[in-house]
Amino acid sequence: MQQSDESAAPAAAAMDVASLSSVWFLLRAFRLTASVVAVAIGLGNISLPQALWYKIRHEPLERSEDNEACIHGRREEPNVITETERRLGFVVSEGHYRTDPNLHWLGATPDGEIADDTFDEERLLERPPRKALLECKAPFFRPYDHAPIYYVIQTFVQMKVEGVKVNYLSSYWDSGRCMRIWRIRWSDEVWNWIMVRLVIFMTSLYNDVIPSAVVLPHVYHACQELMDANFTHKSRSRIAAKYNIHPNMLIPRIPIELITFDDDPFIYKNGEKIRKNIPGIDCVFSFDVEPNLLDIDKLLS
Repeated sequence: MQQSDESAAPAAAAMDVASLSSVWFLLRAFRLTASVVAVAIGLGNISLPQALWYKIRHEPLERSEDNEACIHGRREEPNVITETERRLGFVVSEGHYRTDPNLHWLGATPDGEIADDTFDEERLLERPPRKALLECKAPFFRPYDHAPIYYVIQTFVQMKVEGVKVNYLSSYWDSGRCMRIWRIRWSDEVWNWIMVRLVIFMTSLYNDVIPSAVVLPHVYHACQELMDANFTHKSRSRIAAKYNIHPNMLIPRIPIELITFDDDPFIYKNGEKIRKNIPGIDCVFSFDVEPNLLDIDKLLS
């Protein structure tokens, strides 16, 4: 289950299969793919592990209807890639479907592949190129203030399948020209936590027994709150008590850093433009504070 820095697990050979093609759907139909693993381990924002279990057991070939947000995200994906390339200076190539070389039931299709991660901490040293991945999101209603944990889990599955140590989660809200890029690094501890829950889910599938909510609970809200609180020891204890769960149910610290590139000169509240932002300072997202409490005029004077 480990993927050390010195010897990453070899990735399976890429399959040049177009996304959303019939072959692509067939390859994914009887596997857990990166986009649903969060649901399988209880970190889906809406769906439960038990609902996913039922769909895989009884409706494996049935395709879900795309909602407006999904259609928007797929349409805007090229723009997100373009904006990411422009800001980070990477050349992003198309991602391909792969099945994990050791876990035949696990597959992933990243949105893009980066031949050399020149953003890493050793970028000034001479070294061989280091591959990285890119996962793109185009929020429909408003920009993401924090990285959604279900997308972070998706990036971990992609890293595991590809045998790569870094994945960029890039979010571009075209309505406000606001960009958020998170750089996520591999962690054996985080993957082991994910894998324990995946084993429970897969065992339930093979035995045709729906997973119990006791052994595979829905912990999305608790883990998202913990990640937003930067995984501090105090917040871990507080959140475990708040949700009445054992601290081991909470995900370990995720090596994630935010890289902010915002063009928009306006402050937003609930997705609506309020007033001009301070020049030179990143776009401020305030969904809880009333405009008259921001006191921007005093800051500008």
